[in-house]
Amino acid sequence: MKYIIGDGMTTSLWFDNWHPHSPLADSYGERFIYDSGMEKNVKVNVLIHNLEWKILTTQAIGWHPIVDGAKG
Repeated sequence: MKYIIGDGMTTSLWFDNWHPHSPLADSYGERFIYDSGMEKNVKVNVLIHNLEWKILTTQAIGWHPIVDGAKG
């Protein structure tokens, strides 16, 4: 099952099946979550603004496969 993200305010970034590599926690693991600097309860909306990806520079390492996979 896939999610319709909409505004992303109710879809878990790490634990919902919204991405081809989802759930991201299963695909990328606890260390990736820790290195992202984001909480485990964060929603997808923290990475999307006006239907565009907004990855902070400090979060950019390792995000290319995630962003590219979501575009595909």
